[in-house]
Amino acid sequence: MRIGASVGRLISAIAGAALGVMLTVLNGAAVLGMISKIIGVFLLVINIPRAVIGVAGLGHRIGRMEFVSSLVGAVIGCVMLFLPGAVLGVATAIAGVWFLVLPIFDIVAATYKAEQFKAELPKLVIGVGLILLGPSAVVGILFKLIGVVIFLVSIFSLVAELMLIAKRK
Repeated sequence: MRIGASVGRLISAIAGAALGVMLTVLNGAAVLGMISKIIGVFLLVINIPRAVIGVAGLGHRIGRMEFVSSLVGAVIGCVMLFLPGAVLGVATAIAGVWFLVLPIFDIVAATYKAEQFKAELPKLVIGVGLILLGPSAVVGILFKLIGVVIFLVSIFSLVAELMLIAKRK
């Protein structure tokens, strides 16, 4: 049992290191495009059967709701599968506006505006960065950072597990 657990942890550490290298080396937009396509396929696989089931219940309110929600899910799946760049652009624009509008509201509503501005400044910088740099640059930077962190944590886990295995022998 302990050997199986060690093998599982070793495989997880190696897979994590590979993922970290992939995120660091590959273009962030390409990785996000792959993830978008995977989610798109998943949404289609989940929602098409639900739509078929919903057709049978169109005479009832719940059946209509099931049908409409599954159609919306299938459409979102198609968009994510066939237009991953559009999804990335829209998501980045929404996030950028979100990071600009909410801090501005917090600053306007605050009693001590200077202190609130200092607290909200990182969010404002992120919002401006998301809007001005665009999705590819932001996602690229983010994935590179995440990739390095995942790689380092996985390597530390791998070394720790190998040391435990060597200690047991």
